[in-house]
Amino acid sequence: MIALDFLAFSILQAAGMLPVSLAPSHTLPQAPGQEAIVARYVIGDQTRELTRTMVSFHLAERHGNGSSGMEALEHLIETKLVEQAAKKAGLMPPPSEVRGRVQMIERTLSASGRDFEDLLAQSRMTRERFVETTALGMAQQSLAAATLGLSDPDKVLPKHLELWTKEQRSKVRVTIDPTQLPSGVVAIVGEDEVTVLDLGEVLFTKINPKGLELAVSEIIFRECVAYEAELNEITVKAKDLEEQFARRKRQFDQSGVSPGVGFEQWLEAFGKSKATELESAELLTIARHGKLVRMRYPDEHINSMLAEDRAALMRRHGARRNLHIIMLRATTNPNAIVNRDFAQALEQIEVLRAELLGGKHAFDRLAKINSEDPASKTEGGAIGKQHREYLSTSTDRRAPPEVLDEAFETPLGEVSSPIKTEEGYYLVWPSAEELPPEPSQLRARILKELAGVYNQELFEKASIEMLLK
Repeated sequence: MIALDFLAFSILQAAGMLPVSLAPSHTLPQAPGQEAIVARYVIGDQTRELTRTMVSFHLAERHGNGSSGMEALEHLIETKLVEQAAKKAGLMPPPSEVRGRVQMIERTLSASGRDFEDLLAQSRMTRERFVETTALGMAQQSLAAATLGLSDPDKVLPKHLELWTKEQRSKVRVTIDPTQLPSGVVAIVGEDEVTVLDLGEVLFTKINPKGLELAVSEIIFRECVAYEAELNEITVKAKDLEEQFARRKRQFDQSGVSPGVGFEQWLEAFGKSKATELESAELLTIARHGKLVRMRYPDEHINSMLAEDRAALMRRHGARRNLHIIMLRATTNPNAIVNRDFAQALEQIEVLRAELLGGKHAFDRLAKINSEDPASKTEGGAIGKQHREYLSTSTDRRAPPEVLDEAFETPLGEVSSPIKTEEGYYLVWPSAEELPPEPSQLRARILKELAGVYNQELFEKASIEMLLK
């Protein structure tokens, strides 16, 4: 059964009309002849607009080979199968029947206190596209009913639709191998092509608000960097891209993401190659950005920072400690969610600490049983390598400042005293510490921090205004 964008599916489900769902909207509400504007932003002294098509292309480029892209591609293939089969069999419902079904859906929703137009807007669908979706849903039911010999299409169940799709897929030639497809095409279904834009538009309709903001930020960041590079007369040569590719390869190998799989093999699994990466906008942006950051923050600048406050920099970029925690939640006024106050939490965590000090249980075992930090509980309390201090803008996962302070005061291998934070009490166990970073590594860490500051400045200058959520 073909999957529909959640809110559009909700419209049909809420009305109790269609157990099947087809292609999500590729069209946002907009004036006739105009394309939807997703965001506005400023580059230099020019205000620019980011359109739905631009974001859709970016999403296809960024996620087309990932799980969401593969799901969207299967969705488009199945939609093509339904369209082709319905036209061939003459089972597309007449417009009058489709209008009647849509009107019935509207009445059902209205009776339950829900507004049809609001639901359409939330799902980024126009009424016209919803009518098309409904027609395809009705056609798919009729196709499955005819195959099964059922007289009433409304008796078709989701499992029947899945069986029909599987059988239809076996009858029609579907090509998805990139090496056998023309440029700009991601699949050929029978005689019909599925384009990169088709794929991007499906991804666009399915993306959540945070994902949409991230995509917009990525596009605008790329344009900001391109503008700044031109302004500063920065050029990127082939050897620069080769160096960036080699750096990404090293990072991949060191990360252990896919043990036993080389970086280029990993790229091939996603339909990419070294050649496509060297030509990608992403790698070009990374190379430009690196040159901009080094131009803005030369060695002399970092030397000055180290001379001015080396201790602060070492707290943020020096040797990290490998930490494990046990956390018990507490609140001033206990409730159904947090059922203990701070005094009770302290009493309980002191009992756990006594058990650890007495050697009764290992730290990871007690963390799995007792810790209330969901992110680390299943890992035996492990929260990985941590610096003593982080910038407020850091995106790294980190423990509360009070915990980090205690973690670096507690001797390695020992369990800390109870640590009070605004969310409860902690125990922290520093199990190991890295060697101090080499000068080049320390500089690289400081430069990464400065790059974050620079990026923030770029976004502030861009004054991004989201027009669509």
